[in-house]
Amino acid sequence: MKHFIAIPALALLGISACKKAPSGNNAPSISFVSMKPNTVISGSSKDTVFIQFNVSDKDGDLGNDAGSGNYDIYIKDSRDNAPAQGLPFPTIPADISENKEGISGVCTIRMYASLFLIARSDPQHKNEDTLTYEIYVKDKAQHESNRIKTPNIYIQVP
Repeated sequence: MKHFIAIPALALLGISACKKAPSGNNAPSISFVSMKPNTVISGSSKDTVFIQFNVSDKDGDLGNDAGSGNYDIYIKDSRDNAPAQGLPFPTIPADISENKEGISGVCTIRMYASLFLIARSDPQHKNEDTLTYEIYVKDKAQHESNRIKTPNIYIQVP
């Protein structure tokens, strides 16, 4: 059984622009919007990468309960074989999530260089490192969205 650890205070997530979407398919859908910047200094407390993507769920059941052990967003670092990191959505008001007419919005994940963007220490990466993130979403029924992949993130070693 896979275990996922959430670090919501470190990789923050925000949802904005919630609105009704047409009902239909049960699985959520996501699409890449942007990522800025694409270069950071390894472990820098001053550098943060902001990843934005659109999310929609036609049956409106986004937002897993914090105590359920299920997360909403999963993000996987391309540099290792570790399982995807689970992250929660912020609280979605009941009048939005329970309308069953759908939800859509824009999510922003903050990846802090000081915690997540650290170059590997092997000789091949002594000057720089590169990674991508694979991201997907699960709704309350555990339907999994499509997966998106970020552009390359370049990590410079000071």
